[in-house]
Amino acid sequence: MGAPGKGPFLKTPLEQNVASRFGVLPNFFLLSSSDPKITENLWGFAQFAYLDNPMPSLFKERLFVYLSRFCRIRYCIARHVGFLVGLGRPAGDENCPPQTIQAVLPLLRLNVPHGKELLPLLKVCAESVNDSGVFPGPGSTEEEAVIACATHLFLQTADAPQAREALAERFEPRDLEHLNLFLAFIRTAHYWTKLHPELTLESDITQLLATQESLAECVFNDAAAREDIGHAQTPDEITSLLEMRKLQTHLAAIVEASDDAIISKDLDGIVRSWNRGAEKLFGYKGEEIIGRHISMLAAPDRMDEIPDILSRVARGERIDHYETRRKTKDGRILTVSLSVSPIYDATGRVIAAAKVARDITEQKRLSGLQERLAAIVESSEDAIVSKDLTGQIQSWNRGAEQLFGYTADEVIGKPITIIIPPDRLHEELDILGRLQRGERVEHFETIRRHKDGSLLNISLTISPVRDAQGRVVGASKVARNITQRKRQEKALKEALEALTRSNEDLEQFAYSASHDLQEPLRIASAFSELLQRKFGGKLGGEGDEFIRYIVDASARMQQLLHDLRTFSQASKLNQDQVPNVDAGEVLRRSISNMKTAIDDCDAVITHGELPVVAMHEFQLVQLFQNIIPMPFGIAARLHP
Repeated sequence: MGAPGKGPFLKTPLEQNVASRFGVLPNFFLLSSSDPKITENLWGFAQFAYLDNPMPSLFKERLFVYLSRFCRIRYCIARHVGFLVGLGRPAGDENCPPQTIQAVLPLLRLNVPHGKELLPLLKVCAESVNDSGVFPGPGSTEEEAVIACATHLFLQTADAPQAREALAERFEPRDLEHLNLFLAFIRTAHYWTKLHPELTLESDITQLLATQESLAECVFNDAAAREDIGHAQTPDEITSLLEMRKLQTHLAAIVEASDDAIISKDLDGIVRSWNRGAEKLFGYKGEEIIGRHISMLAAPDRMDEIPDILSRVARGERIDHYETRRKTKDGRILTVSLSVSPIYDATGRVIAAAKVARDITEQKRLSGLQERLAAIVESSEDAIVSKDLTGQIQSWNRGAEQLFGYTADEVIGKPITIIIPPDRLHEELDILGRLQRGERVEHFETIRRHKDGSLLNISLTISPVRDAQGRVVGASKVARNITQRKRQEKALKEALEALTRSNEDLEQFAYSASHDLQEPLRIASAFSELLQRKFGGKLGGEGDEFIRYIVDASARMQQLLHDLRTFSQASKLNQDQVPNVDAGEVLRRSISNMKTAIDDCDAVITHGELPVVAMHEFQLVQLFQNIIPMPFGIAARLHP
């Protein structure tokens, strides 16, 4: 088999480095040469264009295998089929799982469509998702379409121009350039094997093909090998080293144009290269920082990270998506995501580090804000629910669980109508219509249904939720339980109605009582006056005084009954027609009404001149008759 990843027979650091990546040492890198630099540069190109190419490892290896069908020398297809089924590592990636032989055979038997047969795959390729870094999955129709287009581009067939257009629509420019770079390396690998007929298959590949007849048939009897255009066009080809230099120049331009900060530094931490993205991110121009220590970018509390990162890179470690804090030229502190990779020389020795830095300050701020808002929503006692414009529930906080009785798992993804009574379903259609118009619904009082079937009085506030383009995509609903408040309002209304009825009954009783007492009082008053006229002066001084008391008391009683009748109609009095009354006269009458009680207490009531006031007379009488007894202890006599 190919030389294993470690052992005494690995003579050079380069061989050790190759074996450590692939898990085996392919014979491709053991070809003797009068100039070892050629093999070293070839390995550097392999790392740059193939192993470290950011395309997915499984996609790269499957494409390498398929395009190697068109090389008349069968070394590449055999070796890379071995990588794909687990004899080594696919694309040198120890984390990429191998495929079964059954999964590889359909790839080896896949025909290359031409002309009209290619059109459906061109359409699939052009209409597929073109998000950055997204590649098709193995065995999918989209992978078949991408491989077909890449094959025409690789072979430079008559269909190559339209295949190139389809790929340009499928991939972001950066991803397409990575694909082009990979195709160039495969072409270089094929060309190199043609120039070295002494290259033989490793023992592990020989054993694989000897035991897997169907696999061997695809590798050695593939008609596609006759389409090898490389053999016919060898005189017109640029040498692989010139092509590699051209690609390196092109990739240097890509690095320089990147929005991410891309920096290289030696193992002492001295900055050696600095792209425009780094200038934009940190504020330093290249001439200001190249040759200076990378620690000048570290935030004061992160200085200890620099030696640790350099130490890890020196051991050959790669650091991915490391979040930390860095300082700009103007003193601002940024949150950045770092990816740091070791840079090897031709002998496989780590000599420097390449760092890609991306500013995630705003992303972290928004993430923190979202977390705080989510915590507020989750801890709110109000029910806070979100839904899309079809009424499907998207989120459901603890307040909603407590109010409606459903857990989030029970309702998310279900229609909001699960909590709406049948006789209120029309409200939801109206609310959705208003939301789609961008309207906000505030303090809408309605009825909703608990999980146990009971009905709840709630107050709703509903706001439209918009996407980044300002389009309404859903709704946020805050629901507050007002069932207890509604019960209290109902009880208060009922009590007020009962009090009103009671007052009406009391008024009617007082009016009737005052009216019914008038007749016997008139009789008593009439006879007392007759008694005074007939016997006045005949019963002596004391008898005349008693008769006068009876007559005065009858008159006061008539006035009290009149006041009672007036009081019973107090709620119906027109407040705009309040009469003016002489407060002094009313006071004197009030004292007269209480004369007996005042005399019993040997009290003397004095008063000065009182004004005329706007007030009903009976109310002023009540006032005086309530306050006069207080200083003299008369209250007990008046109100036993």
